[in-house]
Amino acid sequence: MGDEQTQTQLQTELATLQEDWENLQGLLEKRKDITNAIIQNWERCEARLSDSMQQLDTIQTGLKQPIPEHDKELQVTEKLTKEAENSLDDWAESLTELATMKTDLSQYIIADDVLLLQEQVEHLHCQWEELCLKVGDMAGGG
Repeated sequence: MGDEQTQTQLQTELATLQEDWENLQGLLEKRKDITNAIIQNWERCEARLSDSMQQLDTIQTGLKQPIPEHDKELQVTEKLTKEAENSLDDWAESLTELATMKTDLSQYIIADDVLLLQEQVEHLHCQWEELCLKVGDMAGGG
């Protein structure tokens, strides 16, 4: 009877281990899916930051152009100023979306990476505020 009892106990333990193993494999697959989603969000966030930097550079370059003295040049400048204002509005919306993405990502990533993203977003926000002031000055002065 001892052998039979031992064999039954071993089979029960083996069945439990197999069930645990299958559960762990399922959890691992879910973790892999979550990790892949996080990586994709991170890459999208980096791409959006890069695009935003390029937009800001373009706007800054446009704002560095000298103020025109003739009516035709003034009309062109007003049009460019309006385009810059629209770009800044779009950029502000993008910045808000980036902040949301950062919040979503911060649940899953290392604190140092969150700080890096936060610094980049804050830097972009400061640049955005500076450009808003410049565009406002151009619109008010023009």
